[in-house]
Amino acid sequence: MSALPGYDATQWRDGAEAAFADLIGAYPWLLGEALDVFSCESDNFRPDIVYGPTVGAAGERGIAQIHPIHIDKFYRRGWAWEDAFDPARNLAVAYEIWADSGWGPWSGCW
Repeated sequence: MSALPGYDATQWRDGAEAAFADLIGAYPWLLGEALDVFSCESDNFRPDIVYGPTVGAAGERGIAQIHPIHIDKFYRRGWAWEDAFDPARNLAVAYEIWADSGWGPWSGCW
């Protein structure tokens, strides 16, 4: 991982799970499972992955690493694809995907 200005990986990881628990816990999936999956997907909630600009190899974005095949889910809400770097919006779309498919779309972390 490249060094980011002001980024302390240990400090970030210690507080990130707690910081995102309220957002993730706002949906009726099992909180522990969701935290595990999204922590894995975002490399322990790395800020450059959660908030951008880092994208996955296939163009996945944000805390839940939403794949570009789901871009229409952002557009239907009146959001841009760049909004995938907003954790609240990313998780709203992630919940829609999860409600349709369970954890299957995150098979690399589930």
